[in-house]
Amino acid sequence: MFELLYKLSRRVPGFSNILRLLYGCDIPRRAKIGDRVTFAHKGIGTVVHVNASIGDDCFIQHHATIGVGKNKGVPSIGKKCFIGPYAVILGDITIGDNCVIGTNAFITHDVPPNTIIYNKCSEYVIKDNHVTNSLESKQNFKE
Repeated sequence: MFELLYKLSRRVPGFSNILRLLYGCDIPRRAKIGDRVTFAHKGIGTVVHVNASIGDDCFIQHHATIGVGKNKGVPSIGKKCFIGPYAVILGDITIGDNCVIGTNAFITHDVPPNTIIYNKCSEYVIKDNHVTNSLESKQNFKE
């Protein structure tokens, strides 16, 4: 049922309000959303800003937020990205193609293509597009 209502909401004004009422998601019709984008768990709790851009073949988990940051801009998400549950992506930033944004990540800066970002103990762990655990990360960054 969600898939049908979502497809209708992309074409018919007012259907995004039905999605908001039934599933608690805010996916505006005017947002630039590519082909074959999947909103998991019926998009429950997902919020997408009206001016946001999401590339083709992305997979967005429940309760993700894609919206305005302090700089008043909105995100542009590349193709084939995975956005984990409760991820927050804010501001005039670009998420490159083939990125993985993990559960509960809070992103306010550009992310290069083919990067994995996740939040472990409130600490982002990225080094040369390679993810390490936070203990390894602390040792590597001290060197």
